[in-house]
Amino acid sequence: MGATYRSHIDADIEGKSTFSHVEPLLSSAITDTDGEADFRLPAQATVGVAYQINPSLVIEAGVRWEDWKSFKELRIDLDNPVLGRLSISRHATGSRPGVTILAANIRSIITGPWTWVISMVKMRFPDQPLNR
Repeated sequence: MGATYRSHIDADIEGKSTFSHVEPLLSSAITDTDGEADFRLPAQATVGVAYQINPSLVIEAGVRWEDWKSFKELRIDLDNPVLGRLSISRHATGSRPGVTILAANIRSIITGPWTWVISMVKMRFPDQPLNR
């Protein structure tokens, strides 16, 4: 049996974007540039158990919670414009911004000359009932 918790992580990343195979008509609008991104990865908590039935078979079950409501958007600020823009941004989790995810996992591991992992995962969003 085990449990983990990881608090949110504030990331500050700087780097260079390099574009290749750019169409000649767009080459003046798409140029290599430096950029940076500041964002927060969500807190996570997990709980799991494992039971070894025999030397070749382990059954595992676990639950993972992720606090995606702390992640608002991914924004990359560019030093030079790309297609006329100095920043590129995407809002969190597509159509579900700011959600908390609950994931359940059941897995069996069969070892021998080959290792087989069989997994079933169910994810729940707040706008979905548990019995779906």
